Amino acid sequence: MALPIFHFKASLPTDRHGLEPLTPLVKEILRYSGLPETEAKTITAEIENAATKAESPGASDNVTITFDKDGSQLTISLEAPHLPVPYRTERRVPDAS
Repeated sequence: MALPIFHFKASLPTDRHGLEPLTPLVKEILRYSGLPETEAKTITAEIENAATKAESPGASDNVTITFDKDGSQLTISLEAPHLPVPYRTERRVPDAS
């Protein structure tokens, strides 16, 4: 069972090798959060798409992904200097009690 409140933030290099752990990380946190599988797959695909736009070979910047869960609300954001528009979504998470 997921904690009712948590904050997780990761910063990864914006090159292909640095972004490799992003998808497994997102999948695991969404699973832990209790989101339905179909919704989690949609969010994962959106984040993968945004991260591809943030990829900057040879750059020395990072992409930062943040997960904030406060009760039944999960907020996810992905930011990077090379990202045209930061990714952000808010979702309701089913009550696990």
